[in-house]
Formats: sequence, structure tokens, C-alpha cells
Amino acid sequence: ASPIHLPVSDGLWVWDETGPNPYDGAMAWADAVLVTADSASALAEASSLGVPVAVAGWRFATGEAAMALSSLATCGAVRAMEDVEPDAPWLGAAARVG
Repeated sequence: ASPIHLPVSDGLWVWDETGPNPYDGAMAWADAVLVTADSASALAEASSLGVPVAVAGWRFATGEAAMALSSLATCGAVRAMEDVEPDAPWLGAAARVG
């Protein structure tokens, strides 16, 4: 698979693999999450956070990941990365709560 190249942004932080793995803390403090479409478990975990989840590589999803995407998209928890508008409000899975 080809690597995904992310644009440089003041609001984007990417771990450089030095020091302790910040995954748990990053997930706890995330306002939104970007995940790849190749893992059903990553999609489910990100969607459980209650924040918007953008999915990179949506059209390449197969098997369990494709089924998870379909289900999560139906309830509004995820969107394809290409369909996320930077200034448009979107609550993601949080919209289902309450």
C-alpha cells in the first residue's frame, strides 16, 4: 500500500516515535480522529470516543472493515476524509448521545 501524505497543519500532530507511546492520552484528549479504512477494530475504537472520525482510504476497505464502515456511516459516526469540510460543524458519534 502507498503511504498517505498528510498536509502540514498547525492543528495536526503526528508522533515521531520518540519517547513513550502517547496513544492512550491522545485518544482521551482528541477532538477528532483520522483513521485508515483497513482495520475494523481501529474504526470501532475511534468511533467509541464520541468525536468525529474521518476515514482515509475508504474506497479501499474490504471485509470486516467495509462492513464496519457501512454501519458506522449509517449512524453518522464516520465520514470519508474527502467529505469532511474543515469549517462545517459535525459532531460524529456524539450526535447520537443524549
